[in-house]
This record gives sequence, structure tokens and C-alpha cells, in this order.
Amino acid sequence: MSGPKTLCLVLLLLGIFFRFVNLDQKIYWRDEALTSLQISGYTQKEFIQQAFNGQIITPEDLQKYQRIGPEKSLTDTINAFATETPEHPPLYYIMLRLWTQTFGNSVAIMRSLSALISLLAFPCIYWLCMELFDSSIVGWMAVGLIAVSPFHVQYAQQAREYSFWTVTTLLSSAVLLRAIRVKTRVSWAIYAATLAIGLYCFSFFVFVAIAHGLYILITSNFRFTKTLISYLAASLVGFITFIPWIWTTIYHLPEVNRSMEWTNEKATLLDLLKMWFSNIRLIFFDLEIPKIPFFSLFYSLVLCISLLIGYSIYFLCRRTQKQVWLFVLILIISNSLPLMLPDVILGGTRSTTARYWIPCYLAIHLSIAYLFATKISSVEISQPRHFWKIIIAIVISGQVLACAVNANKKVSISNPSQNDKVSQVINQTNYPLVVSSNYKYNPTELLSLSYLLDSKVRLQLVKSSDLPDLPNKFSDVFVYSPFGLPPLWQDELPKKYNLDPVRELIKLWKLTKIN
Repeated sequence: MSGPKTLCLVLLLLGIFFRFVNLDQKIYWRDEALTSLQISGYTQKEFIQQAFNGQIITPEDLQKYQRIGPEKSLTDTINAFATETPEHPPLYYIMLRLWTQTFGNSVAIMRSLSALISLLAFPCIYWLCMELFDSSIVGWMAVGLIAVSPFHVQYAQQAREYSFWTVTTLLSSAVLLRAIRVKTRVSWAIYAATLAIGLYCFSFFVFVAIAHGLYILITSNFRFTKTLISYLAASLVGFITFIPWIWTTIYHLPEVNRSMEWTNEKATLLDLLKMWFSNIRLIFFDLEIPKIPFFSLFYSLVLCISLLIGYSIYFLCRRTQKQVWLFVLILIISNSLPLMLPDVILGGTRSTTARYWIPCYLAIHLSIAYLFATKISSVEISQPRHFWKIIIAIVISGQVLACAVNANKKVSISNPSQNDKVSQVINQTNYPLVVSSNYKYNPTELLSLSYLLDSKVRLQLVKSSDLPDLPNKFSDVFVYSPFGLPPLWQDELPKKYNLDPVRELIKLWKLTKIN
């Protein structure tokens, strides 16, 4: 086996290791807690009605809503997603429910399905490279890069559908290119099936389908060729299978708007640009950057990665045929523009969420893989092969370093959580009471926190429109409200109690009676 292939095989083994190491050690953050709530068959509305009643309960009482029980069926799971978060189609979550019913409800088990699914990305991206570039070297390089990408490792360790979306994007793209090449009914039927699977995996897969359509349309020179007709027929079949969930999403559109409220925060164009470029580095280097006086190491790193990506796309367009570079370019544009333009024109921050850019980042990986593979395998004397070997070594070392450091961290840059620090403060007291409400996203944050609290801790959960009736038997009383105090609490609690922030935590206050 040649040197580059040997290196990529080592990276592949490292990538598999990083995906499974310490699966249960990272904070089970609020989106994952929502996953457990809904696959257990509970809606958030049911959870709030049953748990936020002012009674004193234990962390174990909250865990009831994180475990599959006989009182809720698979139909309840589908209904939970259909009625409250229809933007998340149910295929992955149906699989996850069946998985946990078989193997258990532990955090490691919950996340292991995503980790296992993520392994399918390796053969899929290799196959896509063979269809696109007809080069095993490019395929191996792409496998190596994605294996130790800290971004893809992070989402392979979360009980959410994003690693599945990665696989369906790669698989559907590879199947499309094969169908174009072999031109058989079976190949187009398989493509229709991958479209249906992708759409039922994540709603933003529609951007991938649009990219495929634009690619076929442009390469057909906007004429009704046999390839275009076959594509339209396959796409029609794929989208017909998704009509039931489209109708469900439209029917529950107000719920979609409510669940996506967090994307409506206002941001300037400069803020958006900073976040877009900042997120790009996550696919290669997902670590906190130390601050150095008079020098921005962070922006220097972002600039270097952006230049590398820009050059790789330029190199791809100059060195490959139109059918090759067009596919990569359209996959980038069709995913990025629908996220960027609404935020620029209408306002919002949906485009600052790195996980929504997965198809775009995969296309960037293809471009970088082609650049690296071409540079190190070039036989032209004029090519500075040693220079590119150094660049490749730096990129791969940065990826491996980020994965190794993140393997021992409890939180990530993309999904920060202070619940570890919050729980440490609470658990250190003798007999604490934690008071909270259903204000904004507090319910799922409380479910996340419940995994970290000792059994001695007690909780009192009330509606944000009510005031808590606090008993006197506890050694310490804390108010936990990650998104700020409800308006009523801000006005009324200070009249009877002192609210002292605990350390620098903005989501935890110690409450004492005013004498």
C-alpha cells in the first residue's frame, strides 16, 4: 500500500476511535435531552403540564421523561415530532427508539447509533470520489480528512440526526452520479429511494436535492435529455413519498416557527460574516484559540483556512472538467445561499449554525481532498511537493490534535453548556433546592441538568406565569434560569428574596430571604 493510502488508513482508524471514545462523558445537552423526551413519546407540552406543577421532585423524577416506557408507543414518538418539531422528520428518531428499546436508555447507547451511522460516511465519500474524480487517491484522501475532522466527529457523538444527514448526502450524490453514468432504470430507482430517505432524515436535505437538479439541468444544457427526464421521474417518486410529512409540516407551521425562534435574533452583516468564516475552521480545527496581545491568532487561523479552501476550489475549477467542478460548486452554493440570503435580507441567525452547512462542508472536503491528492501525487518537477506535504501535515495534525483534546472535554464550541459548572455548585451543598420555570428553553435545559445532579438535590418547577412557594427546610435554594428570569420573577422575587449570582454563571442565582 502506498504512503498516502497508509496515512489515510491510519487516519481512518483514529477517526473510528475518536467517534466512540468517552461517548457518555460529554454533557447531554438540551437538544439531545429533547431527543430522549420525544422518542420516549412525550411532547414538551405534556412534560410541562406534568412536571411544572410546583411539587418538590427529584432528578430521578425528571429522568422518567428520558426513558422509553410501556405507557408510550412508537405512534406517540412520531406524534411528538409531527406536532412540535416537524422540521425534524422522524426516520432517524424511529431508528433510535427501536435501538434504545433493544439496547437500553443510557447516554452511551443513545449516542452510539449516530456513531455507528457515521462510519458509513467513509465508504460513501470514497464511492462519491470514484464517481466524481475516478481516482482512488482522492477517495482515500477524502476518507482520511473526514475521519479526523473534529466537526464530523462531534456530530457523530450526538443523539441527533446530523451524522445520518451526512451519510444520506454522500450516498445520494454518489448514486446520482452512478445513475448518470450507467443510465439504467434500476440505478434511477435507487436514486429515488435515497432521495426519500434523505428527505425523511432532515428537512434541509431538500437543498441537496435542489443541487442535484441544478447539476442535471446545467449539464444537460437546459434541454430535455433522457438523463433529465430520468432524473425528473426519480425525483417525482422521491418527493411523492415525502408528501405526508410536507403536509404535516404545513399543518403545524406555527410549531415550526416557535421551535425556530432562536434563529430570529438580530445580527449585523459584519457579525454574520464573522460567524460564517469562524464556522469554516470547525471542520479542521475545533478548539478554543488563546488570546495573544496585539495579534489575533484566531483570525489568522480563519484567514489561512479560508485561503486554503478558496485556492482548492480555484484549483479544482482549473484542473478538472466542467462535470466535476460544477457538481462541487453547486453543492456549496445550493446549501449556503438559502441559509445566508434570508439572514441578510430579512434578519436572523440561522446561517450561523454550523451543522446546517453539512452539505457545503462536505463539498469543501471534496475540493481539499482533490487538491492534496493531486499535489502529492504529481510527477511534474515544477510542483513544490514538499511544500504541500508540509501543508497536509499541518492540516491533519491540527485535526488530530483537536479530536484528541475534544475527546476529554465535556462540552464543545458548537454546543456550549454551563450545566457541568452549575451542577458542581449545586452538588457541593448539603440539601439544595433548585427552583426553575418553563421560560423559553428551560425545560430541556433542566432535563440536561438532571443527568448531572446528585440524588440529594430537590427541584421545584413552576410555570413562568406563577411564583414559587418556597419551603424553609433546605440548606440552599438556587434559581436556575439559563435564558434569564421570567418577567414576573424579575419583578416579584426581589421583593422577598436576595438574588445573588453564583460566581460568573449567568444562569444560576442563590436565593436568600430578606430579613
